Amino acid sequence: QNIFMIGDTSLDAIAAKSAAVRSVGVSCGYGSASELRAHFEFVCADAKEAVELIREISSKF
Repeated sequence: QNIFMIGDTSLDAIAAKSAAVRSVGVSCGYGSASELRAHFEFVCADAKEAVELIREISSKF
């Protein structure tokens, strides 16, 4: 699966799961890093890092 959603709250992770897409949490928003780790498949510091992670993962497909 090569579709991702980037978010910063647990509700974003729930939405991604409901849409059957992979989730990347960013800890520069509303959610704390520990909360994000509990809900997201991946957690990054910011959106730039999240996009780099997605690029890296996508290149393996």
